[in-house]
Amino acid sequence: MHYKSYEAVVLLSLLLFPLSAFTIAPIAHELFHIAVLNFYDCGYWMDYTFDITHGIYATIYPFCELNAGQTAILLLSGTVGTLLTGFLLILLSGLLLKRKHFVLSTILAPVTVGFLFSSAVQFFTKVSDLSIVKSGDIENALRILNIDCSPLIFSIAGVFLILMSIAYFWGNLKYSSEIEMLEELGGKQVMLTAEKEHIRKL
Repeated sequence: MHYKSYEAVVLLSLLLFPLSAFTIAPIAHELFHIAVLNFYDCGYWMDYTFDITHGIYATIYPFCELNAGQTAILLLSGTVGTLLTGFLLILLSGLLLKRKHFVLSTILAPVTVGFLFSSAVQFFTKVSDLSIVKSGDIENALRILNIDCSPLIFSIAGVFLILMSIAYFWGNLKYSSEIEMLEELGGKQVMLTAEKEHIRKL
């Protein structure tokens, strides 16, 4: 792959992050909630909205009565599902790099970060009136289970996920870029060697 085409792929990957973080991952988040309700054979109604911190966001209203454990599982399913999807995408991206599918890995990286970022937002619970997220699914699930957890722990977990996402994305681009340059330099060296050999024969 030529360097100009590599830059085009990197630009495309940067544009894919907001699409993943504010559209694809939030939709997946709600689909995990729906999957749990379908598992419980419970009908539901959804109200879709959009805001800057969640992207596409839906409020689900079950038509059946769930106990505390089932409600907690329902609440946790969205965040846990998107988080696990993000980790699986990291493994897939690493596998693509290992098999030298640099373009696919570079394109997949921002989609992966979008899933992790969407999950990280859920960890920033209400610690003050200035909080951007008033209450997350994880906080609500723990409250239903009568589990008291400090907001600081949620914030630390959220910051850790965001930093991990940035480190992963930067590492993916840096590793691919270095490999591409090495391959490009290697290709030029082969051409120079072939030209020298041709001149020697003449």
